[in-house]
Amino acid sequence: MIPARYAFQLSASDAFELHPDVRRFVWANTLRASDVNAYDSVEAKLATIAVNESAPELRRRKAFFALSQMVRDDHVCRRSFFAAGGATALLQLLHPNANPGLRVKAATLAADLFASPDPEQHAREGARFDEIHHKEARALKHAAMPHLIHMTTGGSADAREKAMHAVRAALDADAGDDEESAASTHRAARRAGGAEAFEALAEFFEEAAKGNEDTREYHATLARDAGSVAARLARETHRGGIHHVEL
Repeated sequence: MIPARYAFQLSASDAFELHPDVRRFVWANTLRASDVNAYDSVEAKLATIAVNESAPELRRRKAFFALSQMVRDDHVCRRSFFAAGGATALLQLLHPNANPGLRVKAATLAADLFASPDPEQHAREGARFDEIHHKEARALKHAAMPHLIHMTTGGSADAREKAMHAVRAALDADAGDDEESAASTHRAARRAGGAEAFEALAEFFEEAAKGNEDTREYHATLARDAGSVAARLARETHRGGIHHVEL
């Protein structure tokens, strides 16, 4: 194991070259050692590399991979990421004009950020984690929805699948939000043409299921999932003066 006094001297570019176990030690000890300005944190530096279009693509991919591993599993890293404007960086990578490979990775990370916290982390952080998690994820999912819906309408099958998972995670997370926020998520999806987009996505995967026999069952499952999302967005009723979606 690498001593903390040496870990603190590592730069962001050094950190994501390390073995995963060493990276986690570096990040955890660096972030907990002192009250560092969020914009000077490892998360901020990695995000800056990831969105830098003039940087080599491999370097950007490595930076985003390291960033994803940090904020996906560690509460402190996630807080630092959002405090340094991480949501803006993620939205930039989800934009239709973004690098296609990084866009897919950004959709995967978005799905993880939208999802409910795992039971162990929930037990450790309790109500404080819930408050922070929902506030950050709520704002991000509303802003990201148009990009994610657009992503389901073109590109590779993998890109469309990752975008679908992110949209589903955003809709599923509504169970932990208040009704007004949940309605806002669905409005954002509908305004972006979500119901129609997912109907088309279901047809896309149905056609894919007719192709390669080895992936037929897998694509058929994706087609059903896409159809389910389309139905969720289409079945809208009004209860208590705000929109409510019947599940």
